[in-house]
Amino acid sequence: AEAAAAPAAPPAKPAPADDAFSRARASGILPLVLLVFLAGFGVSFTPCVLPMVPITVGVIGATGSGSRGRAVALAATYVAGLALVYTLLGVIAGLTGMVFGSWLSNPWVVGAIAALFFLMGLAMFGLFDVAVPSSIQTRLSRYGGAGFGGAFVVGMVGALVAGPCSGPVLVSIIALIGKQGEVGLGALLMVVFSLGMGIIFLVAGAFSSTLVRPGPWMETVKKAFGLVMWAGALYFAAPQLSATATLLIASAMLLSTAVYAWPTPDSGEGFWVERTRRLYSIVAGLVGGTLLVGWLLSSGFVGAAPPTAAGAAPSVAEEEAGIGWLDDEAAALARARAEGRVVMIDFTADWCAACKELEHFTYTDPAVIAASRSLVPVMIDVTRDDDPEVQRLLDAHQVAGLPTVKFLHPDGTPMADLTVTGFLEAPEFLARMKAALDRAGG
Repeated sequence: AEAAAAPAAPPAKPAPADDAFSRARASGILPLVLLVFLAGFGVSFTPCVLPMVPITVGVIGATGSGSRGRAVALAATYVAGLALVYTLLGVIAGLTGMVFGSWLSNPWVVGAIAALFFLMGLAMFGLFDVAVPSSIQTRLSRYGGAGFGGAFVVGMVGALVAGPCSGPVLVSIIALIGKQGEVGLGALLMVVFSLGMGIIFLVAGAFSSTLVRPGPWMETVKKAFGLVMWAGALYFAAPQLSATATLLIASAMLLSTAVYAWPTPDSGEGFWVERTRRLYSIVAGLVGGTLLVGWLLSSGFVGAAPPTAAGAAPSVAEEEAGIGWLDDEAAALARARAEGRVVMIDFTADWCAACKELEHFTYTDPAVIAASRSLVPVMIDVTRDDDPEVQRLLDAHQVAGLPTVKFLHPDGTPMADLTVTGFLEAPEFLARMKAALDRAGG
């Protein structure tokens, strides 16, 4: 009788928007389109995309025949190739639930891309010239490959290369498309994203005839692009390398380019170019030297090594310095049910840059670490998404992309509106943790 007399539970409120794209969609189509355009423009300045600029300038400048209008048209064709690939990848990712960018978990793929960027950097520094044989050029021009066809193909390749940096943004857009069920909106957003990302290439196309003009200025631009190429190579290879190897390679890159960038007295590049090169040499030399000396000191090669007792066990403070992650989802759920605690599941991968940001900046915050003691944290590594168990977990928790952090009630039911689908700074992430604990009565 008491149960019958109890008031009916109020209807569940719709889940609030959990990312910037959903919030923009709730405000109308124009704010969403503007946000997607700005997101694409921001992605164009990432290490995945910038190395493609000199390649694009070479294709456009070599075929523009001195006409700025034709160069801009070639750049627009490049962007069209970019848009085609992103639209296709977006549809495939949305239909199959594929974690965008997981193809970069293959060391052979990463190694090939990093090696390509490293070799292109050497070419930009003048160690050798990259030229297509005349026989191939003739064949390409016969099929339109040396003009608009070539620009279109290079655009498609550029879209694939930019996958790791554009992936988190595209996954958020794809998730929104899936929620709204609007195919027309999905196509529009993918085109707008490609346009935002293609602005830098349109500008490069408009001024390609100037950028490829021989002279001291061009040599400086080529060397600057060579540095960008090497930075891109390190960016791709870093997830597959140890922290020490990454640090030493970065130090070597900075020190070598610092020496190489110092202008010669008879360079004739002009006052500002010479001063800029000297400034880079000084800054890069200081940063590279600091990284190297810091590693030598911490490793004991210079000075005394940090005092540690041989075989000493880590202190309690050291053990509790971070979040006590579990790696078994079933064990975490069983513990949560037994103790009546909230579950926090983090899906991560070696190739996911935003996941590393969460680990290095958010999960190291003392307040976040303290709050994690009140729930059951579990971290699932999905780098090898071809593993059946990994695929089962991705399907069970409906993970569309990385990073994804889900909060579950003690009985395993999700708190969908608290799901994290991108990098959050510690205060905002802490607010979601507290909301999950409050909801579960913790």
